[in-house]
Amino acid sequence: MVPAPVLRKPLLAILFLWVLPAVAASTESFPAGTEHRFSSLSEDLSYLRDSEHRLSVTDVIQSLDELPWETTDAAVPNLGMSADTIWFRVTLKHTGTEPRHAWLELAYAKLDDVRMYFVREGDIVQQEVFGDLLPFSARPINHRNFIAPVTLPPQSETELIMSVRNGGALQMPLRLWEKEYFLEQDQSTFALQMMFAGLMTALGVYNLLLLFSIRDISYLWYVINVFSIALAQLSISGITSQFLWPEWPELNHVSLVALFSLSMTTGSLFTYHFLQLPKHSSWCARAVLLMTGWGLVLFMASFVLDYTLVLQTLSVSAAIITPFILAIGIYLWARGVVLARIFTIAWSFLLIGHTLQAMSKLGFLPRLDVFEHAPQIGTSAEMLLLSFALAYRFNEERRQRIQAQKKALEVQRAANLELESRVQARTEELEVANRQLEAISQVDGLTGLKNRRFFDEALVLECRKGSREQSELSLLMIDVDQ
Repeated sequence: MVPAPVLRKPLLAILFLWVLPAVAASTESFPAGTEHRFSSLSEDLSYLRDSEHRLSVTDVIQSLDELPWETTDAAVPNLGMSADTIWFRVTLKHTGTEPRHAWLELAYAKLDDVRMYFVREGDIVQQEVFGDLLPFSARPINHRNFIAPVTLPPQSETELIMSVRNGGALQMPLRLWEKEYFLEQDQSTFALQMMFAGLMTALGVYNLLLLFSIRDISYLWYVINVFSIALAQLSISGITSQFLWPEWPELNHVSLVALFSLSMTTGSLFTYHFLQLPKHSSWCARAVLLMTGWGLVLFMASFVLDYTLVLQTLSVSAAIITPFILAIGIYLWARGVVLARIFTIAWSFLLIGHTLQAMSKLGFLPRLDVFEHAPQIGTSAEMLLLSFALAYRFNEERRQRIQAQKKALEVQRAANLELESRVQARTEELEVANRQLEAISQVDGLTGLKNRRFFDEALVLECRKGSREQSELSLLMIDVDQ
């Protein structure tokens, strides 16, 4: 088990990530008295589905009050995924005595085709065309969201009519701003996006450097997953279309599906290597490899097949794969795999964040700022914990290697001592054997008496002794035969 103090710092950092968007969101809960500077038009929107794409703006203007307009109780209309052309209408009223110069913001950057018509007394007085299928330079205001400058005459009513087509989720967060007030309030949201981008970039670059030094394949899939999921989230908020590929609308259109498919692929590969699935569970390993292949298929299909079809398939796949990987983490955690604990907690943050956003996109939840930022918060928390887990695994493996080296040294030292003991014992045995051989070589085998060899050696020794001590030496020869 991972010690609680070890997890304390990363969990505090994650808590900060959850609190920070709440503080940023509080800056968007506009105080009383600012109605003249900001107004939300989303609640007043009426909509009309044109499934056969037959209506033109002229038809809508001529039959404006006769068409079967519908309303929604949501604070922000969220019509889910639909291939229909959706018409919207709302009345812009200005009761002041001076012209009002404002900015109209449609704060959802992934709409494919948006056409705004400003109508007064049955005539179109202004027309704007937006969409992520158009180059960024075609926008009247250089901003990640769709912003149209509007001038409302005094004591006037302007009918805003919009036709919207989108291959993905269709949401309409529509707001009317005073220019200066918009610039003030937009800073907090943009700062939050940049903090997310900076955090993910730092995590990616740091682990990329570790990849070059450690050469662990887990870091490769982690780095690619970090960058792909970060770019996907920034694509939803319009950051990538503004700063990375502003003049490549074709890439901007498919980037969301391609990047999420790539993150699904690399996330599965990271799970496979990080949790060492072949070692712990063969069936989990095969299932994750299957998910990896499916994510790669969706990645390639995003460039050639219908966007809506691939997006819907990806949404269903993610709704199945993400909980399944979480279940694998829980399963290995229950089996005592230490790293599965951190992995499961990290994946839970990701699952919660994306589930909230998906339910918001599909219309099951209202479009709130906390749901819009939930994937980024969950992703940041997940990547922080996984980065910590990679470092923890590296340190744990290093500790185990050091322990293994110490154990090997102890075994080698014990073996050396045993070898030295054996060598010493063998040497003593050889010395005893040599003395025995020498004694045998000095005895006559027939009589059992000392032989001529012993005599010669003893004579030499005695001569040396007499010479050294300056003593006399006598030699007595006796014939003992008969």
